[in-house]
Amino acid sequence: MISMNIIKGLTDKGIRIASFEPHHADIVADLVGEQFPTTQTWRTFKRNRCLACLGLNKDQITLIQGSGKTCGATVDWLIAGYAKAEGCLLVTGDTREEFKNIMKTTLEHLESAVEQLLQEATKVSTT
Repeated sequence: MISMNIIKGLTDKGIRIASFEPHHADIVADLVGEQFPTTQTWRTFKRNRCLACLGLNKDQITLIQGSGKTCGATVDWLIAGYAKAEGCLLVTGDTREEFKNIMKTTLEHLESAVEQLLQEATKVSTT
């Protein structure tokens, strides 16, 4: 459990801690199920992701055993599910499977859009 001091510190800074509720988990399950319709495709994906995290190329690995059943999923699935459930726009450069079909933009695009809006607002206010 998070220390009350940490929670207070975050709250004092105006940071809201979002809760992850059952309906968020349902969205995560839907996202995973849409992209990986069978247990085997899901396990293969997790296994390959674990290999990639270790810097290994799945096409060059033939002697490593394991089906991927015990491999964990990334927290990105939880972030994607929460964002989809809440209608959030994610700011990320991550284009991997977890964020497929999720509203997202990159920080560079967001900064450019904000800059353009500020320039247009400045033009309007000076006329």
